[in-house]
Amino acid sequence: MKKELESIQDSATIIPSTRELFMGFLSLSLSAFGGALPVAHRILVVRRKWLTSEDFFEVLALCQLLPGPNVLNMAVIIGSRYHKVRGAFFAVSGLMALPMLIVIGFAHLYTVFKNESLLRDILGGVNPAATGLMFAMVLQMMSSFFKIEWPFFRKESVYPLVFMLLSFVGVGVFHLSLLWVLLVLAPLNVARIWWKYKNENK
Repeated sequence: MKKELESIQDSATIIPSTRELFMGFLSLSLSAFGGALPVAHRILVVRRKWLTSEDFFEVLALCQLLPGPNVLNMAVIIGSRYHKVRGAFFAVSGLMALPMLIVIGFAHLYTVFKNESLLRDILGGVNPAATGLMFAMVLQMMSSFFKIEWPFFRKESVYPLVFMLLSFVGVGVFHLSLLWVLLVLAPLNVARIWWKYKNENK
């Protein structure tokens, strides 16, 4: 795991300062209407250039295996890679400080006006936009993981697609615990990759 995290710093095009970490994750949190992950790629990769696209999705995959919110795990990992504990502190502070105050304020307003039809209409209009942002991120992940070349998948993309479908069926159809699905599929995928590299290096 340590080597995976160190690859973040090696492949990034720009190394941020602690102040830039704070401001970067602050802008991420304030732009994250409907969830932070859909806009995280645009801010951290495209705008800030702290990670390459492949690094971003590798970190995201690692964050999904760890307990806690994915974007919070991402802030800790990226911050600690560049400035250790101090970097993690500034990244998490930028991510949580101001948005926490805003959420508390909106929670109070929601408690007061939750029965108003206008508020329900506004929230109903936000849901499709949030869904669209999440769908866009899924397409970006598929493009990175499966190396899509329109209009066909590459040959090496077949196995990741199979594991993705198995995960979807296990969690989405049979409602199995994500932990048990990962405990079964992750070792199988690691064994597949090990066997592939073993045969290539013969």
